[in-house]
Amino acid sequence: MIRVVERTKPVPELGRTCPSNGDVDACGVSYATTPWTCDCSPTAAGCASANLNVFRQIGLAGKGWRGYAEGMPSNCDKANNPATSYAVRHNPPPYYTDLGSRSSWDLPMGTTSSGNLLNAVNAGALTAYSSVTPNLLNDMHDGTVARGDSWLAGWIPKITAGPDYQAGNLAIFIVWDENASGSGNNPSHVACFVLSAFTPAATQSATAFTHYSLLRTTEEITGVGLLGQAATATSMRTAFHL
Repeated sequence: MIRVVERTKPVPELGRTCPSNGDVDACGVSYATTPWTCDCSPTAAGCASANLNVFRQIGLAGKGWRGYAEGMPSNCDKANNPATSYAVRHNPPPYYTDLGSRSSWDLPMGTTSSGNLLNAVNAGALTAYSSVTPNLLNDMHDGTVARGDSWLAGWIPKITAGPDYQAGNLAIFIVWDENASGSGNNPSHVACFVLSAFTPAATQSATAFTHYSLLRTTEEITGVGLLGQAATATSMRTAFHL
């Protein structure tokens, strides 16, 4: 499966006062909010974590994962790069100390014309789980909604035309980490789009899901155990025929 996380303007979500590093936790990869605080760097004291996470789970199960981060200068880069609008705080793997494979599995994404993600898509070589992180301009955080839409319009048709999706072996989750309104330490509603060969077009659900629902669904699809609040979250599988 592929998880694509988009952002809007930063506001608190899911009860967190510091949304960016909360992405690492709340957008479907881990279960514990600590030690992250307000956009801390993975090289800062106390900011990296050995908490179990879905990347580690999948690795322990003998399956592969990949992180694809747009604008990241080198594998698993732990520093922001203003020139390419890469923000490490939006890229989960550098924050986990228990990922021995992260130096080779957390990769610069490339573009729709060349690079690591396109190569994997075209070769039908997508792993059990892939996390795709647009840069700050294309994720609607610093750029416009129209720019984010254009980015998705460039990538999604390429992914759905690839062998993995065409064979029915790939589900795509496009999810936002926060909405563009509200104030204070309040939850917010965000959009989530699910694409798969088994999900009928225009499928909608009235069920209230959370980012822990996405974590649970990911763990169910990849056949690993349920972490923390994922164990009690509502799965998305039935609603979207996965």
